[in-house]
Amino acid sequence: MFSKLLSGVAFNIVNVFIQVFVGLFVVRALLSFLGESDFGLWAILIAFVAQVNLLEFGMGSIIGRHVSKKEEYEGERKVIVSNVMLLISLMASMFLLVAISICYVWDVYSGGLKFNTSESVFLIFSLLSISYSLNLISGTLQGYLNAKFKFFQNNVIKASCNILRLVLLLLSIKYELGVLGIALVFVSISIIELLLKLKWSLSSGLKVEFSLALINRLQIKKIMSSGVMFLPMRVNDYFRNNSSILFVGYIINSASSAPLRISGRLMEIYVEISITLNSVLTPYFSKVSDESSTFERQFYISILCSSALSTLIYINLLVVGEMFLQVWLGEVPDKVWSVLKIMAVGFAIANMQGPVNSLLIAKGEYGKCAKLSVMETVTTLVLMLCLVKLYGVLGAACALLISLSLIRGLIQPILVCRLFKYSILSFTRSALLGVFIVCVTLALCYLISMSFRVSQEMEILLFIFLQIIGMLLTFLGYKFKSKK
Repeated sequence: MFSKLLSGVAFNIVNVFIQVFVGLFVVRALLSFLGESDFGLWAILIAFVAQVNLLEFGMGSIIGRHVSKKEEYEGERKVIVSNVMLLISLMASMFLLVAISICYVWDVYSGGLKFNTSESVFLIFSLLSISYSLNLISGTLQGYLNAKFKFFQNNVIKASCNILRLVLLLLSIKYELGVLGIALVFVSISIIELLLKLKWSLSSGLKVEFSLALINRLQIKKIMSSGVMFLPMRVNDYFRNNSSILFVGYIINSASSAPLRISGRLMEIYVEISITLNSVLTPYFSKVSDESSTFERQFYISILCSSALSTLIYINLLVVGEMFLQVWLGEVPDKVWSVLKIMAVGFAIANMQGPVNSLLIAKGEYGKCAKLSVMETVTTLVLMLCLVKLYGVLGAACALLISLSLIRGLIQPILVCRLFKYSILSFTRSALLGVFIVCVTLALCYLISMSFRVSQEMEILLFIFLQIIGMLLTFLGYKFKSKK
């Protein structure tokens, strides 16, 4: 099973990079097409509609935890699946109605704010709200498919939709369909993704496991009591990814939030890989939670892997980042590189701890997840209020760095090790071993690439190529060993 899990993680990570790089092209195209002012307004609208994730209440994790359990839990599984799917559909509908109503009232009293290209902000916000509401349901179906270990199907859908989104956006920009055309592309892709995931989920067992007859008030109340514990986590995820944009946009102006939005697209590598690890590890940890020795050993391995992966991303951002920004954007907005270097450290530290959330959820420790999330959110908000006023955009990046380092880098490992009576020394050793392996490997790759005495651009390309070869050999070697 662990070999299948590794394959799933590898597929997911490849898809993450496809998603992120497609997203980077999209951001460049939008920034060039809209200009900094309209792009900043677009970023703020995206940050607002992303609040729909607060209503997810961990439904994807809850359904993943129960669906992956052994066959003797079949009756409980059907009840959970039926009630969770109803709840997430109701929440998505509720968000859509509330968001559009609030935006309409605000639009009437503000006099009808518009983009420079004349599209109504209310119309664009409404379309984005539809898109994100559909994505909320898609996320729960993704959790169901992951619990069935259907990683390949999930990744095919995500990759196809991301590539199709890019193509349609470029066509919208080419034919100058404006912000309205761009928003319609987002809605169309969300519909396609939802239908594909629904079709695959039905064929994977959802058709048998979902029944309206199993929906009851008592079960919904029980699920919501667990789901409420996920609300602080979703609030924290939202503020981690969007607070800097919102604070800078409010305190300074919308155009000043552009560097944070651009850096945020690159930080999405960390965010998506963290989501990937949680979505894969939660059902796996749930399946082996009764096997204490296996559970603890695999947890340390997952910490080693997540630390190695986070270090790999961080070092590559330092080596390749500045040149990549110039190639990606052409003219790089002021402070983007400085913001990126600061934010990358904080996100790397947080991502190293990714498997901890999966561990806590698999063990049913939702309360501990909530407490850690509240601590991070409060710390981030307090620091944002202080540092954005003093240092502007750089202050927002520093606020995130300090908050993530303190809560996720220091407090979280101590709390988890004390809770499960794990050795803090073993935990730290696993994390540092992953960092050390990657540092040594990348140093060797860098020295080899420099030895060819070619241009700086070719050195960087060789550096990346050697890493890809190394990762492929590692993956194939493990697969071969597992088969033997």
